[in-house]
Amino acid sequence: MADMQGGGDDDDDNEEALLVNQAAGRRLLVNLGSELCVVLMQLARFDDLNTFLASDDYTNAVALAPLVDTLDTVLLSRIYIALRCSPIDPSKAIDLLTDSGPAGCFPTLGKARSSLMSLWFEAQQDIEEAELGRTLFPIEGRDNRIANPVPRNVGCPYASWSGANLCTYW
Repeated sequence: MADMQGGGDDDDDNEEALLVNQAAGRRLLVNLGSELCVVLMQLARFDDLNTFLASDDYTNAVALAPLVDTLDTVLLSRIYIALRCSPIDPSKAIDLLTDSGPAGCFPTLGKARSSLMSLWFEAQQDIEEAELGRTLFPIEGRDNRIANPVPRNVGCPYASWSGANLCTYW
């Protein structure tokens, strides 16, 4: 009789194990999404990256683990897609780089902020070239970079030291 009364503890253990497994599954989805983005970016397979981020599988993963869509690697992937896939959309890249929240910070890139700065300048140059209908001359490119400086919040300048929580978004 005592064994039958102890059955409630087994149910609690099973529910706890189920919650742990669900959390582990969500973390796995986040990690897999991030790693796939990294691999495709390193291989410069931006069309495949775009296909992956537009897929139903990715959408389903985001529904199960919303953090996937806010990862630095995913956001960086979207910037590359905006600048490398036809039709290019430099305004979208600038919007992603200057987001007023964590999306504009990229804390895991740390000292690689220079990469984000280069993407900023590339997007600004693409906009200017579209307006002029031609490629900029080197001096025009320089003038464009001076006229469109990188905002301070493009890539958190504090990400590589202990003041990482001091990011200022504007």
